[in-house]
Amino acid sequence: MTYDHAGAALTIRLDGRTHLLPGVAFRDRRRDNAAELAGRSRLVYGWRDMTADVCGAAREVAAVLQRRGWTGAPHCCPRCAGRGDWPPPGREW
Repeated sequence: MTYDHAGAALTIRLDGRTHLLPGVAFRDRRRDNAAELAGRSRLVYGWRDMTADVCGAAREVAAVLQRRGWTGAPHCCPRCAGRGDWPPPGREW
C-alpha cells in the first residue's frame, strides 16, 4: 500500500508467512533498498502487529505521514480509547 495519492512518499508492507523464504526475503530487501534510495519512507507490519496492536501501527503511519507533510490527525478506535496512551507522547493530536 502506498500513500502517494495523499502526497506522502510512504509504502506500507504487510508481511505474510512467506516473508522468511529465501527468494521472498531477497525480493523484500531489494524493494526496501530501492525505496530508501528513492527517498521513500516504508513501514513493515506482520500478523501480530495487525491483530494485537493495530492502533500502534496506525500511530506509526500517522507519524510518518505528518513528517511527510500530512496535516490531518488520526482518531483513536473505541477499543483503545480507554487505554490512556492516546495521543502518543510528544504529539498534540
